[in-house]
Amino acid sequence: YRFRSMITTLWVQLLIISSMLAAGLVAQRGYFSQLLRRPGLLGLGLVLNLAIAPLIGVGFNHLFVLSPEVAVGFLLCAASAGGGMATLVVMQARGDVTFAAALQVCLALGGLFTVPWFLTTFAAATVNVPYGELAIQVLLFQVLPLAVGLGLQTWAHAPQLLRAAKVAANLSLLVLIVGLSVEHGAKVLDNGWLALLVALLIAVTHLCLGALPMYASCLTAHHPHASVLPRTLAIATGNRNVSLALLLAAQYWPNATTLVAILSYFSLMFLACLAVVAWVRWRG
Repeated sequence: YRFRSMITTLWVQLLIISSMLAAGLVAQRGYFSQLLRRPGLLGLGLVLNLAIAPLIGVGFNHLFVLSPEVAVGFLLCAASAGGGMATLVVMQARGDVTFAAALQVCLALGGLFTVPWFLTTFAAATVNVPYGELAIQVLLFQVLPLAVGLGLQTWAHAPQLLRAAKVAANLSLLVLIVGLSVEHGAKVLDNGWLALLVALLIAVTHLCLGALPMYASCLTAHHPHASVLPRTLAIATGNRNVSLALLLAAQYWPNATTLVAILSYFSLMFLACLAVVAWVRWRG
């Protein structure tokens, strides 16, 4: 089991590194400084992901009668922002890759501080997060590849590197999906249809939360990428950090029911995001 866990971790890291490298190769350098000068959009993304999205998970847990093990699994997913495949999905959905990459890094760091609070408050658990270790991972696997991609934009072989990074990212995601489906697919129904329904409701609500039309008028007016920001924010909010959720579950809730709840959420979250990509591409 430990060996399989290590292999899965390596594929997740390859997915994140290749996605952020590809994002850096296509990102607009001046746009990052613009996001810092006008932080309202980033602030909105942080509030939605670090505060409101977890509360949605709490709300659905209270609305439906779920076992404590299932409920804590959904809470872990809802509270863990900054999913590693968000930037890749935004790229496939032709969204704002620069904003998605910047937000993903901010969420990965911010979530280290908000997740323990939500678990302490709503799961009565004292969680010790390895802040230093996880922060170093964010710097190595997200910030560094993003910076390398930005630095290589003018390189003569940048287009070939971009294609290779996209292939690596898509292949990593495919291997992860197939591997998890083969190993745990038969267990998805173990928690019952109600748990699946709640997982789907949380995932879809997170997506809708990021795409609410009112954001277009209050913060994205006159924005150069205003037309694609709703889908970008929706995908960023819909993608939760399942790796962090699994890490904390393994340490504090090492039971099959919580594991299945997290994997069920991940499967439905991925399908919901895939539906967004398909809809965007169908519309042309």
